[in-house]
Amino acid sequence: MSIRVKLLATFLAIAVIPLVFISALSFYNAKTALVDATLNGLKIAAQAKKAEVLEYLSGKKGRTLDFASDGFIRDQAEFITSANTNEEKIRASRILNTHLSVNKKPLDPEILEIRVLDLQGKIIGSSEGEYLLGLGWGTDQPYFLKGLKNTYIQDAGVFARPGTIEEFQEVIAISTPLKSRTADTAIGALVNFYNLANIQDVLLSRGAHQWGSPEEKEKNTSRDIFLVNEQKLLMTPSRKTQDYYPLKFKIETEPILKAIKSSLPINASWIDSMGNKVFGASELLSIEKDWKWIIVIEQDEHETLAPVRNLRNLSSTAGVVTMLLVLAMALVIARSVSRPIQQITQVADKISKGESKARIDISSKDEVGELATSFNRMVEKRLRVEEELRLAKTQIGAEMAKCEMVLASIGDGMIVVNQEGQIMMCNRESEAMFGWGVMEVLGKHFAEAIPCEGEKGEFIPDNERVMPQALSSGRTLHESAYYYRKDNTKFPAAVTASPILFEGKIIGAIGIFRDITKEKEVDKMKTDFISTVSHEIRTPLTTIREGVSQALDGILGGITDKQKEVFAIVLEDSDRLKRIIDNLLDISKIEAGRVELRKEFVDIVELINSVISAFSLAAAKKNLQLTARFSREKIMAYIDKDRIIQVFTNIVGNALKFTGAGYITVSAQENSETIECRVADTGGGIAKEDLPRLFSKFQQFGRQHGPGEKGTGLGLSISKGIIELHKGKIWAESSTGRGTAITFALPRYTTKGLFREYINNGLQRMNKERNALSILIFCLRNSKGDAAAEDEQDFSLTSELETRLRHTIRGETDTLVCSRNFILMLLPGVKKEGALTASERIHKVFDYYITKKGLPRRKDILCEVLSYPEDGRTDEELISRITCIKNAG
Repeated sequence: MSIRVKLLATFLAIAVIPLVFISALSFYNAKTALVDATLNGLKIAAQAKKAEVLEYLSGKKGRTLDFASDGFIRDQAEFITSANTNEEKIRASRILNTHLSVNKKPLDPEILEIRVLDLQGKIIGSSEGEYLLGLGWGTDQPYFLKGLKNTYIQDAGVFARPGTIEEFQEVIAISTPLKSRTADTAIGALVNFYNLANIQDVLLSRGAHQWGSPEEKEKNTSRDIFLVNEQKLLMTPSRKTQDYYPLKFKIETEPILKAIKSSLPINASWIDSMGNKVFGASELLSIEKDWKWIIVIEQDEHETLAPVRNLRNLSSTAGVVTMLLVLAMALVIARSVSRPIQQITQVADKISKGESKARIDISSKDEVGELATSFNRMVEKRLRVEEELRLAKTQIGAEMAKCEMVLASIGDGMIVVNQEGQIMMCNRESEAMFGWGVMEVLGKHFAEAIPCEGEKGEFIPDNERVMPQALSSGRTLHESAYYYRKDNTKFPAAVTASPILFEGKIIGAIGIFRDITKEKEVDKMKTDFISTVSHEIRTPLTTIREGVSQALDGILGGITDKQKEVFAIVLEDSDRLKRIIDNLLDISKIEAGRVELRKEFVDIVELINSVISAFSLAAAKKNLQLTARFSREKIMAYIDKDRIIQVFTNIVGNALKFTGAGYITVSAQENSETIECRVADTGGGIAKEDLPRLFSKFQQFGRQHGPGEKGTGLGLSISKGIIELHKGKIWAESSTGRGTAITFALPRYTTKGLFREYINNGLQRMNKERNALSILIFCLRNSKGDAAAEDEQDFSLTSELETRLRHTIRGETDTLVCSRNFILMLLPGVKKEGALTASERIHKVFDYYITKKGLPRRKDILCEVLSYPEDGRTDEELISRITCIKNAG
C-alpha cells in the first residue's frame, strides 16, 4: 500500500469512525430491544400453549374417571371376572361392549377406543367389538400396570389399530382403576385411547380447539411451534420437517437437550434442526412422574430483525456520502507528502533488478532523509549476507550427499511418510522390494500405495496398520504381514515403524521393511517336521502304552511290586508324551491355518458347568473351591463347542496345577459386543516380566523344578490360536503372590451379524466341498399370517421345532441357527428341489406335533427356501432376502 493510500485511509478513518460508532451503537440498542420483546412474546406463547395442553389432558383424565365410576361398567366387569363358565363371560362381555360403544364412546368423539381389562391385563370389554376379547395386549403396558392403582396417562406410542393389523396409529392411553361397588377393591382397569392428532390440534389451535381468527395466526409467517417427547421424537408437525410422520423424526436442538438433561426451560436464541438461527422459548410438561413433554416455539431470526436491518442500511448510506467528501480533501494533502517517497521506491526497484551500486541521493534533514540513509546501509549489509548464504548452501549440499549415501547403503526397505500418511521418501531397496519407482508412489497415501493383509489372509483396516498407529500413538511398533508388490504378488515382511519428532511434535513416521520369506519357509518346514514326527511317534507310543497297560492289568501274567511301580511310571510318562504329541499337532494345525471351526449356537453357562464338573474331583483332592459366576442364566454364543471346551480345559487345568490353596472362579459376562469369559485363581501368580511370553510356545511359569504335575507349555498358545480363530482376544492379568486371571472375549453377534457369519461359513464350506447350497427358513407365526407374539408357549414351540430340525441333520455340514422365533438351516450340497421336499416334510411333522399336544390351531410356521446361486450370488444378497422374509413373516 502506498503512502498516498495510507494518508487517504487515515483521513477517512478520522471522519468515518465516529459515524460508524454512533450507527453501531444505535443498531445494537435497537436490536437488543427487539430481541428482548420477541423472546418475551415467545415465552408467553409457550406458557399459554402449555396451559392449553395440560387443561386438555386434565379434561380427558376426568372423562376416564367418569367412565370408571359408571356402576353398570363396574358391575359387568365384576361379574365377568367371577363368572364360572366361558359362555357367561362371553355373554357379559358382549353386553359390556355394546354399552361402551353405544352409551359411552359417543360422549367424546375424540375417543378411539374404550377398553376394560381384568387383573391379568386381558381385555374383557372393548368399544370396538368382541374379537379383541381375551387378548393380553395390556399385560406389560404401563397404562395397565399403573392404571390398577391410580389414574395414569401413558406417553404417546404406536399401537395396532383394531381390525386392521397392518395399520398403526400414534395414541395416548389414559387409564384408571375399576373398583368393585361392594368391596371397594380393584377388579381391573378402564383405558381410553386418544389419537395423538388431538394433541396436535390443541397445540396448533386447529379444528375444535381453534382460538382467534385465521388472520391472526398468519401474522408471524416463520413462527413454528411443536411438541417433542423425552426420546427427542417430534410429536406434532413442524415447518422444518417435510413429509412429517409422528414419532419418526428426532429433534436434537438446544432446548430439547437441555430439557431432557436438566429439566429446565429455555428462552433464548439457538440453531434449529435446519441449521438456521432462531429465537425461541420452551416449556416442560410434566404429565406423569416417569415422563414429560417439551413444547418449543421458534421464530426465524432473519424475519425478526428486519427493522434493524433497515436502520443499518440508512446508516450505511450516510457513511458513504461522508467518505466521498473526506476523500476529495485527502487527495490534495496526500500528493504533497508522497513524492519524496516515490524516489526511494524507484531506487529500491533498481537494486531488486541487480543494480547493486544504485543508491538514494536525498539530502533533506527530515524523516525522509533519515529513511534514505538507513536504506543505503541496508543494501550494504544485504550484499554481505548473500555471500554468507552462498557458503552455507555449499556445505548443506555436501551433507545431503552424505545422507543419500547412507540411505542407499541400508539393506532393508525404508519408507518415510508425513503426518497425513503420504509417502515422502523411500530408498532403492524399497523400490526393488515392492517393484515400483519412487516417482510412482511419491505423494500417495501409504495404505493406497502399499496394500497388505494379515498372516491368514484377513483384511487389515487402515487405522490398524503399523504406520498409522505409529503416527497416532507416538510409539515404535512392530508388525508382520503380507504386502503386495506392483505385479500383485505378495510376500511376508517384518515392519518396524517409528514416529519422527520435531520439537516434541510428530511430523511423520519412518518404516523399515524386511523381507522374511526365508524365515517363513523355515518356520513352515519346522511346523511340517513337528507334525510328521508327531504322527510317526504316535503309532509306536500307542503300542508301548497298550503293552504296559496289559502288564499292569495282569493280562500278560503276574508281576512284582517293583515291576508294577516301574510300569506305572512308564504309563504315566507315556500319557504325558501323548498329550505333548496331541498339543504339537494342534499348534502345528493352527499355525498352518488348517483348523476348520464347526460353529453352532452353544449355551456358555452349560458349557462352563460341564467343565467344572469334569474338574470337581481334582479340585476336591487339593481342597480347592471351584466355583462359577454368570451374568445371566443363559448366555448363547456362536462357537465351535469342542474347541472352546479345549480352551477352558487348558486354562482351568493350569489353574489347578499352580494353585496350592484357595479358590478358582470361572465366570462369564455378556456385554453389548462381546462375551467375556474369565478364569481367576489364588495361586502364586506370574512375574510381570514373564507376562509378555505367557502365550508363547513351550513357556512355563509359576512352578519350581521338582516333583509335581508337569505340562507341555503349549496349552495357552493353543488357546490363543483357537480364540483368535473365533475373532476374539485373550489376555492375562497377574502378579507374583496375587494369583492369575486369564480372560478371553468372544464376539457377540447381532441377529443380522449372526446370519451373515452363518451364511459366510456355509458358502466357504460349499466352495471347498460341494457346488450347491440351500437355506431353509422357518418362522413361527399366528395362523392369521402375522408374526407370533413372543410368549412362553411360542418359545416352547420354537425350541421343539429346533430340536426336531436338529434330528433331521445328516452330518456336520447340515447346521442350523435359531434367533427367537426365527430359524435358519443350511443344506450344503442340496439343490432347491430337494430342499423344498425337506421343508414340506418338516411342516407336516410340525402340524402332527401341534395336533398330538392338543394345542390350539392358532400357530403355524412359515417355510421358505433360498438357493445359491439362483436366489443370491453373495452373502449380502442372501442376507437381504432373508431379512425381507423375516420382516414379512
